[in-house]
Amino acid sequence: DEEKEEIYFTINNGDDATITVKYEDMTLVDGVLTYTEELPVGTYTIIENDYTVDGYEVEVSYKEGSTTTTDKAEINVGKNTESTVDVTNKYTQEMGKLTITLDFTGETISDDEKEEIYFTIKDGDTVVKTVKYEDMQVVNGVLSYTADVPVGNYTVQENAYEVSGYGVRVSYETEGVTTTDKA
Repeated sequence: DEEKEEIYFTINNGDDATITVKYEDMTLVDGVLTYTEELPVGTYTIIENDYTVDGYEVEVSYKEGSTTTTDKAEINVGKNTESTVDVTNKYTQEMGKLTITLDFTGETISDDEKEEIYFTIKDGDTVVKTVKYEDMQVVNGVLSYTADVPVGNYTVQENAYEVSGYGVRVSYETEGVTTTDKA
């Protein structure tokens, strides 16, 4: 909501007079933000500013009558008429791919023991996905799992990898850096 509060519109008639309409100046009516301004007869340009939101792509469209544009609205205000511009922001969350690969070296463990292994993908303290061994597939000779996730920072941790009678060393490689705790 804080990012929404940064949104504002400018209404300009080509002269030096510009009206700035801030988010807080608008009224919510039937789920739509609205603003009404009495203007002298003339042609006006309406532009929305600061509509971007981190982690989202946005498509802005301006519709006046049957005309739709994507950069600004040009409206004609006539005598005793009402002109309306509908501005629509379509936000699409940016997505990325997170790939987990699993490799066994040394003595191999049984398939039953492998079935116990799983990974948790977390965004902060929130578990986004649990990936079980059975969810993984062999891709180019490597056991892996790829998830589409919103752009951001995640923690990946392997669980239930300890097997009775085996010494286990787990290492994680993230962007070329190897650690032995969690990625």
